[in-house]
Amino acid sequence: LRVINLSNNLTKINNSIFSNCTNLTCIIIPDSVTIIAYAAFNSCSSLTSITIPNSVTEIGGYAFSNCSSLTGITIPSGITRIENSAFYNCSSLTAITIPSGVTRIKNSAFSNCSSLTAITIPSGVTRIENLAFSGCTSLSSVTISNSSSKLEYNTNAFANISSSAKLYVPSNLLSQYQSDSSWTSAFGGGIFAIGT
Repeated sequence: LRVINLSNNLTKINNSIFSNCTNLTCIIIPDSVTIIAYAAFNSCSSLTSITIPNSVTEIGGYAFSNCSSLTGITIPSGITRIENSAFYNCSSLTAITIPSGVTRIKNSAFSNCSSLTAITIPSGVTRIENLAFSGCTSLSSVTISNSSSKLEYNTNAFANISSSAKLYVPSNLLSQYQSDSSWTSAFGGGIFAIGT
């Protein structure tokens, strides 16, 4: 089984339904789907391409974990939280767009995405949880868009990223980030104002 085209009246992709379908290379999700449940595509190691329609408002924990051939993904605009380990160990993922409606990035959400080089955290995010981007060893640039307050985050959220990674933050919060040892220790390349 290499390509799946799902029924147009499907509303939910159930827990673990495609888990370990290691020959699956491509899937087209119809815009009737609103929920991609827990571990739905876990360990689909040959999956290279997936289109998630904007109808999807919930992506469960571990939904795409260990999809080691997935190179890029756009998360729908209706998503408000990136759940635990949703994209854990997607080691070929080079680019990901986090939509503006997201407010929390949960534990290990993008952990071990070792090909990811840059990420922009949208302005609605108020908290980044434990190990969210840990082990993203190629991550060299992180931009935080929230200008209203410094983000809360667990000190392990950016563990084991590139040792020369740079953090870009709104200029009005620059001094707050630069005086916070948990941020300065994570970003060895320095903390800068966006646009500099």
